Amino acid sequence: MKNKENIQFLADILSKEGLTKISYESKGVKIKLEKVEKIISANNAEVVKGNSGAITNSNNNAESINAPLVGVFYEAPKPGADNFVEKGTTVEVGQVIGLIEAMKVMNEVIAEEKVTIEEILVKDGDLIEYGQPLYKIKR
Repeated sequence: MKNKENIQFLADILSKEGLTKISYESKGVKIKLEKVEKIISANNAEVVKGNSGAITNSNNNAESINAPLVGVFYEAPKPGADNFVEKGTTVEVGQVIGLIEAMKVMNEVIAEEKVTIEEILVKDGDLIEYGQPLYKIKR
């Protein structure tokens, strides 16, 4: 019963604090909790928002990785450095693919699954909106 209590405790934290993801591991038991919000955008595409870049499938079946928050987009970890990804790059789960600066904090945009970047839809330094497509992808 202790595991059920731990799970409920973590779920309560998730709900009360508005967190999007909690991972827990104890004695070989791994638990991952994630708060998911569904939003319908102007083009009727369903966006599933998580802590990393959300993947959207719009009416024309073009898939994209979208901005998880509002801010300034950066393609590289610092000025003059190589970009995180280029057109044609295959990214792995958990790979950093961009940065969004919000309120003087750099937030990593992380790939949720293995995909290929077909097109970069924003430019370095662009002000981006929540849910805005950042990358056109192919699974």
